Amino acid sequence: MSKTQHDIADIINLLIRARKQIRLTQKQIGEKMKTSAIGRLESRGGKFKYSPTLRTLNIYAHAVGCEIKFELVKKARK
Repeated sequence: MSKTQHDIADIINLLIRARKQIRLTQKQIGEKMKTSAIGRLESRGGKFKYSPTLRTLNIYAHAVGCEIKFELVKKARK
């Protein structure tokens, strides 16, 4: 798994955790997001067939009452 895929998996896991904390089903989140693809987004099974867009992740985050923040930091020199 590439570093990018690992990071996306981490974000998706956080979104799933947030959804479960507020006790919403995939169907309910899908209704809020106006999509039926939540199961596909969540059931990555360790392998990505596609990478969700930042827009999709952000819409999901808003549906569970959260927001996604990114931070750009300089890499440490070796």
